[in-house]
Amino acid sequence: MNSKKQLNNLKHNKTHKYTINKSFIKVYHYGMNHKKLVVIGVIALLLLMALMAVDYQKKKGTNGYTISQNILSITQPVTSFSGIVEKIEGNRLFVTQKVTYQVIVSDKTQIYRPMTPYIVYLFKTVLSDPGQDFTMPAQKSTIKDIQAGQYITIDSQVDLRTLAGTSFEAVTITLPQKIITLKGKITRLEGNTLTVKAFVSTTTSTPQEKDYTITITPDTEISRLTYPPTPEGTPYPTPENSILNPSTPPTPEKLSPSDLRMDMQVTVYTDTDVTTSLTGNALRIEPVIENAPALATP
Repeated sequence: MNSKKQLNNLKHNKTHKYTINKSFIKVYHYGMNHKKLVVIGVIALLLLMALMAVDYQKKKGTNGYTISQNILSITQPVTSFSGIVEKIEGNRLFVTQKVTYQVIVSDKTQIYRPMTPYIVYLFKTVLSDPGQDFTMPAQKSTIKDIQAGQYITIDSQVDLRTLAGTSFEAVTITLPQKIITLKGKITRLEGNTLTVKAFVSTTTSTPQEKDYTITITPDTEISRLTYPPTPEGTPYPTPENSILNPSTPPTPEKLSPSDLRMDMQVTVYTDTDVTTSLTGNALRIEPVIENAPALATP
């Protein structure tokens, strides 16, 4: 009896141990699976947050550009900026002012150029037709008038302080004013063509001396104002200081191409923008009076 009882107890103990071990294994596996689920959940959450951040940068953010730190100190909306045209692709202008913006030119965009400076003729009567008179205000321009390297001003409807991205549509674009005046020295004369070495200043570059080829046409006026001799020791009269001697008004003098000479200082008014072209037709040439003080070199 005792042996049988001991045998039964031994079987019971083994069964009990097996049941405990089996329960322990279940609990162990449950714990491991729970940890795995937690780790997978954390990784998935981090991936989701990363994707959301990238999507925000693309759609709602600034494409890598941070909003100005001065946004709180600039209380007025910024809807206008000026910059240099880097390149043109279709109807998009890439304009740089620290940041390169993509400016969209639509059918609603108005493009203007400031009025061309007036030319003061002494003998010629200018035409009233804007197509023939280069002193008349310029007409509305198109995107074809915009060139890489130009310094332009753009107005938009959006506040550039909080612009999402770097692309926006332009409401108006103002082109730089044409510079049609040269002041320099004649370095070459050949028939009706002369070369003038002159400086031209722009808003985007340091003045550089260049050689301009100017053609004299039948419509070119060559003229200047002359003054009677002044007593020795008194300032030489010029259009700027003629008030010093109001009793001797200047006299218009009409000249011809044969009066032009090498090394003569001249002011030339052309029919082209001298900031973008080294050639042009002369509308008027004004030589400096020989015994007047020489033009200062910029």
